[in-house]
Amino acid sequence: MNCATAGKKGSSADRLLLGACVAVLLASGVPRVAPGATEQGQAATAPPKEIAVALKDTPVWELSNPRVRESFLRGQYARVQKDNRTPGKYPEFTSYSPLFGQASFSRATPDARKPLRILFALDSSVKGGDYNLLYFDDNQDGDLTNDKLRRPFSKSDDLARRSSSVKETYFEPVQVTFPAGPGGPQPLELLPCLRIYQGIDPQFTFIAARVHAGAFEVGGASYQAFVGYQYDVGGLLDRPSATLLLVPPGGEPINWSGGSQLNATHLLGGRYYRFACTPAGDKLTVQPYAGPLGVFEIGSGDRKGDTLTMTGALRSATTAVAVDAGASDNRMRKPARSCELPVGDYRINNLSVQIGGLYALVLNNYHEDGKPMGKASGQDTYGIAVREAKPFVLEFSRQAQVLFASPARDLRVRPGAEVSIKAVLIDPAFDVMYRLLRDQRQLDPKVVIKRANGEIVAEGTMPFG
Repeated sequence: MNCATAGKKGSSADRLLLGACVAVLLASGVPRVAPGATEQGQAATAPPKEIAVALKDTPVWELSNPRVRESFLRGQYARVQKDNRTPGKYPEFTSYSPLFGQASFSRATPDARKPLRILFALDSSVKGGDYNLLYFDDNQDGDLTNDKLRRPFSKSDDLARRSSSVKETYFEPVQVTFPAGPGGPQPLELLPCLRIYQGIDPQFTFIAARVHAGAFEVGGASYQAFVGYQYDVGGLLDRPSATLLLVPPGGEPINWSGGSQLNATHLLGGRYYRFACTPAGDKLTVQPYAGPLGVFEIGSGDRKGDTLTMTGALRSATTAVAVDAGASDNRMRKPARSCELPVGDYRINNLSVQIGGLYALVLNNYHEDGKPMGKASGQDTYGIAVREAKPFVLEFSRQAQVLFASPARDLRVRPGAEVSIKAVLIDPAFDVMYRLLRDQRQLDPKVVIKRANGEIVAEGTMPFG
């Protein structure tokens, strides 16, 4: 096992001072190497070899595993509106309220800042009926009157969810050309899908009609692998963010934050593996990790006897890895106190922490002062140094800080104007934030806003995050 569970009942969580990462255990440890190897790094048994997995193009409607099929039916979002049409030439509509949209495909052009934009519209064949006609600008000339008219796809009823809150209609496929590696640009078949919800605006997505599927064996167990697109369709399938779903024996896809990307590192049969795919998605390579391991764990600091467990995932600049004890069904991950991980510099992707009766969700901080969700890319702090020689212990004993993601410090407000105030509880040294603090009850702070003269302007509960 690479993760160990631990729990001790003891002191009350209300004595805990919420703080954040991190302290290093001041004791040397034994160097660790990949599972199946000795402390000297010599293989105790013959190390596994790379596995080449042939992937077969499979229509998404032929995927027999419902969880896998649902994952690949999410699609790339395209906004549709009833009263705001993009300039172009349109047919004469039958519906009282046709829907207008413009699909944007950033991976269809060399410059993602200048995506390929394609006009489309939805109509009904009878007044007052359901949307059952799709006009899609195949030749991209801004004219919807000279293209093929699409109707509901023959597999629409098979793909649609059975729900009273949403009505799904899949339309006949369209084709959009994307780069596909050495073979040059290739058309990608997409299934347009309209979702009509109760009480909210319609949603429209474009779903890759085919998924690349194969199987391989590790440690006597058979795994299914599926490579494709979930949200961001198109582009080369060798990119790190391409979707890779692994299904171990039991039929439930491995499910943890970051675990559905090609660059994730997975623990299979007691050993870590990494993956690579060809640009066209016809071959997957399963690569055993042979490097050293280190220990990442939750520490008690100066608090004795507390239950200490975690579930979640860490991310480095190149990969993501789960930090828990795993689970047989891969849906409900088992809490752990410590894990062996490939050595590297990590940040918290997401971590659910239990300390006695206190629960906290710890996330990578994506806010800046005065900028909700506005942090520039590339500013992540990889402050969790997992090394061979000593465990890295995450402790909660330092004072946390409050970051106001809104408003900005230099904001000037006119009299009578409304101001949105959003606060985040953070540890700035390791750039993490806390959400969903609970100790038998939700620990949301009461906030009071006063004028300079002490007059209370407003007060109320404000959840962090």
